[in-house]
Amino acid sequence: MIHLSSHSCRHWFSLEWADYTRTCMEAREAMRGRPRTNGVKRAWMLARTLIVLKGFDEARNKGAKHEAAISEAMYAVRSCLPEMPISRTEVKRILAELRSKRSEETLLVTEEMQNGPAVARYHDGAALLRAFSRGNDVPSDPGSASKPMQGLSIRIGPPPSHPRSNAKTLKK
Repeated sequence: MIHLSSHSCRHWFSLEWADYTRTCMEAREAMRGRPRTNGVKRAWMLARTLIVLKGFDEARNKGAKHEAAISEAMYAVRSCLPEMPISRTEVKRILAELRSKRSEETLLVTEEMQNGPAVARYHDGAALLRAFSRGNDVPSDPGSASKPMQGLSIRIGPPPSHPRSNAKTLKK
């Protein structure tokens, strides 16, 4: 015959409860919802952001209204990288984050032709990668035919001003 005192029952119950709660906690370890990134964004998101800002600014500088400039920014992303996801909402999120009316400085993206030693290094690296992938020997002078490249220039400055076309003018 097994004799259980009330103390041993409580002890057994507390051990069982501890095992039960531990199992439940392990089952709940996988958090619900989207995973936290703690503000870290992937590189392709940065590329998309830069293309959106460049496309939006170019459209606004040509005189397009806000909604038309959003469409132009979407078109810029789709023409550069057709497989990259983009939507009107995402363009508006990017603009809200980086082009707030309250911000004193913002990212400014322009397109420039790059040439010089940086482009020569890029062409040297590309020639080396092509040679290694084909199993060929390293070219003796890989950067001799370096051509200028089109690239994005990023700087921080005051946000661009896009006044309304129908805004009242101040009388002096």
